[in-house]
Amino acid sequence: KWYAKKHGMTEDQVRGVYPNLVMSTCYQAAWEKLFRYMDVQPKFVTPSKKTFTLTAEEVKPHIDDKTIGVVCILGNHYGGQYDPVWNVDAMLTK
Repeated sequence: KWYAKKHGMTEDQVRGVYPNLVMSTCYQAAWEKLFRYMDVQPKFVTPSKKTFTLTAEEVKPHIDDKTIGVVCILGNHYGGQYDPVWNVDAMLTK
């Protein structure tokens, strides 16, 4: 922030490209530290209200050239449901 202010730049201009992670809104709070301290932007996907899980089709629109990963939740804290890791992996490796 100080460097941006000193040189009349925005923080984004100083930093350049921010990587992002795509994940469910059912994430654990510890991920917030990664976002804050490692300058990673979260891209949240709202899971189904019936199943509390993501689908590969819901994840796909959130992926771009700055995406460094997709986080699937293995046992969320609402009901213990698992995201379909194999389906998301198949979509990503196409």
